[in-house]
Amino acid sequence: MQTLLSRAFLAAFGGDEAVLAALLGAWLAAGALGAALGRRRPGAATAALALHAPLAVAGLVAARAVPALFPAGAAPGPAAALWW
Repeated sequence: MQTLLSRAFLAAFGGDEAVLAALLGAWLAAGALGAALGRRRPGAATAALALHAPLAVAGLVAARAVPALFPAGAAPGPAAALWW
């Protein structure tokens, strides 16, 4: 799933490396948040796993919709990639 998301966002933002950095940063932050939550409440892992698939599908849909938000022929820059 991570490969699909990274390829979709790289295609949407023209292969900008800032997109890859933002994706990897978000994954690391989510992993840290999950580890901290799992340490405090062990039962929360099932809720997190239940949310994983719908959020991954929403991410793919968002990556496909991003190019429609920019004017025709415009290439989004690194600032747009990090904001999104």
